[in-house]
Amino acid sequence: PKGFKFKNAKYLKPMYGNKLGKELSKHHLYISASINEPAGMHHIEGILCGLPIIYRNSGALPEYCKDFGIIFEDQKFIPALRRMLKEYPKYKNKIAQYPHNSERMNNEYLNLFSKLFDNRHQIIKKRNLFKSPNFLVLNFVFFILEVRNRLKLINILNKN
Repeated sequence: PKGFKFKNAKYLKPMYGNKLGKELSKHHLYISASINEPAGMHHIEGILCGLPIIYRNSGALPEYCKDFGIIFEDQKFIPALRRMLKEYPKYKNKIAQYPHNSERMNNEYLNLFSKLFDNRHQIIKKRNLFKSPNFLVLNFVFFILEVRNRLKLINILNKN
């Protein structure tokens, strides 16, 4: 709301890219209390900026944060924070081993696309539309909808 100010927190305007990375690396810890996070990037970015993490046991956070910070359940954040204060050097030193970085992600995507390309003929053979008439009908419906959308787009472009 207009005129509102935090008493014990510093508000920063949204950032991205190098500016965000530099700002994050000025701090000591990343905290995520996100509920049902489906493998977002914020916690990964925090860890890759050198910050141990305290994270909620929810969604994909445990998968990406395990061993690089401390997990907490429900409203039990304060005990996790106290534990982090005691064990901070252990987690700070381990950050350099964090495996979820852009190089790994790019390699995994490249491997996936290469595998799909190499196996494209086998994949196409397995796509037998006549195994199920429902799929044939659905594909036809999607084809008709796609043609309709493209015709609408052509009409809009011709009017301009």
